[in-house]
Formats: sequence, structure tokens, C-alpha cells
Amino acid sequence: MGTAEDPIVARQKIKTEKPDVLTLDVEMPRMNGLAFLELLMRLRPMPVVMVSTLMQPGAEATREALALGAADCVAKPTERLSESFDSLKLEICTKVKKAATSPARLRVSLGKSLISSK
Repeated sequence: MGTAEDPIVARQKIKTEKPDVLTLDVEMPRMNGLAFLELLMRLRPMPVVMVSTLMQPGAEATREALALGAADCVAKPTERLSESFDSLKLEICTKVKKAATSPARLRVSLGKSLISSK
């Protein structure tokens, strides 16, 4: 597991650490998370779980994230985070594990193994 303070740093870490799944916020310094998701899906497709206060069910940001290729979305609470921390943690862990074994993840892994074996 690792962290990055912005998408520019994240891109470099993705290249070197090759994570199985990425969690991504929408509101970040230096680049919007949805713009980064779009670039990521073109350059290095991988399972991404969006975690943001903007990821409310039916919200424009949620629909856009899913259309861009996010595996799933988690809505962070806007208030009383300490009261909902345990359920939020469980939801994030569940969705990250599911994304790691999703058909999209398997296609990415298979694609990498086919490329590396040639």
C-alpha cells in the first residue's frame, strides 16, 4: 500500500509500485481526480475505486467516474466522519477487494502476462 499527495506523484508511484487497485479522490491538488482517471484508463488501465464526498448515488461525478472506467465508488460522509468511520472502512475494503478480482482486473493482468511473455 502507498499514498501520493497528488496525481502527478501517483502516476510515478504507479509505474514503480504497480498496484493491483487504486483508490482515488475527485478533489486533489494539481489535477482533478476524474481527469486523472481518464488519463489512467487510456495509459495504464487498472481497477480504480473512487472515494469522495462527490460520489453520492446518482450524482454527476459518480456517473462520470463509472463511465470513465472506475470499478466502483464510495461516498465519503460530509460530516460526522468519526461516527461512520468503521462502516466506511468496511465499505472501502470490500469494494477494493472486489475490484482486485474483477473481470477488468483479470483482463489487465492477462494482458500484462501476454505482453511480457512475447
